[in-house]
Amino acid sequence: AITGKVNDFLAHIERKQREDLLQLVEKVTRQVIRCELALQPTQLLALVEEALAAFPAMPETLQVMLSTEEFNRLRDAVPEKVSEWGLTPSPDLPPGECRVITDKSELDIGCEHRLEQCMTALKETLTPESQGE
Repeated sequence: AITGKVNDFLAHIERKQREDLLQLVEKVTRQVIRCELALQPTQLLALVEEALAAFPAMPETLQVMLSTEEFNRLRDAVPEKVSEWGLTPSPDLPPGECRVITDKSELDIGCEHRLEQCMTALKETLTPESQGE
């Protein structure tokens, strides 16, 4: 009986450590993303280029919505892309978020969506018992 309680306690501690590790990884990752985007605003353009490359042909209409802060950085760094891709500031989008809007579709290519996908995969790996929750 006591062995069962000790094993339950140890399993609880291990679960808690894994959850704490997940929170730490997410917090650090968010900080790294923020710093990278501040230091190298053109990083977001790589995501736009990747999204545009997925289209069979260049869309007839194209608008790329980004946070006002990132729009200003990109306008200063690469003004030619602002007009070429229809970069538009959106006060509704937080830093790191980006939407590509064409005549036929709208793509969320922001960092939050990608981070959520990565964190979900990491959570499934680190805490497989929580998948049924």
